[in-house]
Amino acid sequence: PEYVQRFVAEFGKHYGPGNRLLGMRMGVSGTYGEVLYPTSAGAEMLYRGHPLHTHDGYWAGGSEAVHSFQTWLRFQYPSISDLNKAWQAQYRSFEDVQTFLPGAARTARQRLDFCNWYLDSMSDWADRWGGWAKEALPQHPVYQSVGGWDAVLHGADFVRVTRDAAKRGVGIRVTNEGDNFAHNFGMTRLLSSATRFYGTRFGLEPAGAATARGVVARLFGALVDGADHLFYYSSNLFANDQAIDKWVRYAPLLDHRAKPLIDVAVFYPDTASKLDDAGIR
Repeated sequence: PEYVQRFVAEFGKHYGPGNRLLGMRMGVSGTYGEVLYPTSAGAEMLYRGHPLHTHDGYWAGGSEAVHSFQTWLRFQYPSISDLNKAWQAQYRSFEDVQTFLPGAARTARQRLDFCNWYLDSMSDWADRWGGWAKEALPQHPVYQSVGGWDAVLHGADFVRVTRDAAKRGVGIRVTNEGDNFAHNFGMTRLLSSATRFYGTRFGLEPAGAATARGVVARLFGALVDGADHLFYYSSNLFANDQAIDKWVRYAPLLDHRAKPLIDVAVFYPDTASKLDDAGIR
């Protein structure tokens, strides 16, 4: 943490004065900077010439993770006997508890505790970044990048990250859009709804290549979500023959962004997704 805090502070000293900076997008992890544990994405990024070690999975086998889990459990349970009752276990002390794969949990409560701790750990880390960034750049827009599809193994608690960001004056930049509007709707609405509820900025970024249909679908999503900004990679617009014409035609509609008209609410069962690791997908 001390190295991150120092780097962000130096960044603020250099770029903060004047109006040279439009804003800051934080990079809290090696997976494209997003609020995620290491996933299959980002392996091509190099550290001192070597690819990052990265893949989908639970990153909780180290001694620091075990200690963190034990500490978290002490706040949840008054005694080890209470934990044993909930988990149907026979631990002698909290120091005997180790991390585990969720699928190996004996009870639903044991699995839920692990998942909540795992998500909380990443959310806490992201929130610390938000505090450091706003301290370094108090007058500039700052965004937290949130990707994935709300699977526990990714570590992104969409709603909590948004709530914490809003308290810091930090916006949310969604990084998981594709070409299918229905898919984008499902992937972004949980976050965009949270940004409206907590009152913070909201921006959009694609997860990769785009067709002409995808260019327009993402533009429409930004319009009806009242997005603060809409990002495209150059290949999204120039890698096919139709996209640039549609962009030129429809981009001026961004001047008419507005909050959506919503007449249907959806209950999102985050506890259920933790118990079977389904996520939005």
